Amino acid sequence: MSINIYNAARGTKNHIKMLVGPNVDLGKLKDPASLKHLNWMLCEICTGRVTKEKAHRWLGYIQGVLVAQCHMTLDEAKEINFKAEEKL
Repeated sequence: MSINIYNAARGTKNHIKMLVGPNVDLGKLKDPASLKHLNWMLCEICTGRVTKEKAHRWLGYIQGVLVAQCHMTLDEAKEINFKAEEKL
């Protein structure tokens, strides 16, 4: 099985949106640097501007930062990635 990077990025993006609330504009947060930047990186993956191995590296980085900052557990990241697996 392989991961559908776009689905995993969308799942991670949804997780960030859940953290801050559905109506919050990340650009208007008082301390948006990390979440705003991570969200931008996810947008680059979702739109296809970042692809292939680079997209996988970016997703791993993003999820790693979210886990390190306690915005996501490792199990939550694994669940997002598991749901994004493509059944061959």
